[in-house]
Amino acid sequence: MGGERAGKRKYLLFYLACFIVVVGTVAGCGTGGTTSQKAGRSAGGQNPSLGDSWKAPSNGGNMSGKSPGGMGEADLYRRGLILAHPRNPDLDYEKSKTYFQSVIRDFPETSLRQESETWILTLETLIEKDRRIEALTRKLTLQEENILKSRKMNSRLQSQVKSLKSEIKTSQHQIEELKKQIETLKMIDLRIEKKKRKTTP
Repeated sequence: MGGERAGKRKYLLFYLACFIVVVGTVAGCGTGGTTSQKAGRSAGGQNPSLGDSWKAPSNGGNMSGKSPGGMGEADLYRRGLILAHPRNPDLDYEKSKTYFQSVIRDFPETSLRQESETWILTLETLIEKDRRIEALTRKLTLQEENILKSRKMNSRLQSQVKSLKSEIKTSQHQIEELKKQIETLKMIDLRIEKKKRKTTP
């Protein structure tokens, strides 16, 4: 159940981030289209949006140039999206953030700057939430382990108490038997004493 909730939360935050990026870029329509659209035209008509490309990075789509690592801004942006996609089995928010940071650092005048900044803020929020969830999960696991240990300890203590009660009951029975034997011995001693008195001249 916890895994399903975490998955749904990642999808929700991912699509929320997409919505924020879209809203942020719509403002550029009055100057010849959104920044993503202009970036697509600069890349030979290829828009760097995610689409179905999350499954495998693209080798094309370079825009105004290449980063020191040999990747264009569109490729850096796309790979950032790929690594942040909830359906990606290799999802990695930290690596995704580094790609968006590379877009801003290596292409300071890029039209993808605003979207990259939005993604960085969103990913930082996701990373922080994941850290909190991980810390809470560890704390919960530790508490469950402590509870389990306490239950085992209580079970052992209860078993010891039960055993002690049984020993006490047995000891009490033995004490009662000893008391009876002592009373019997006393009676015998009294009879012997009476006989001695009678036989004494």
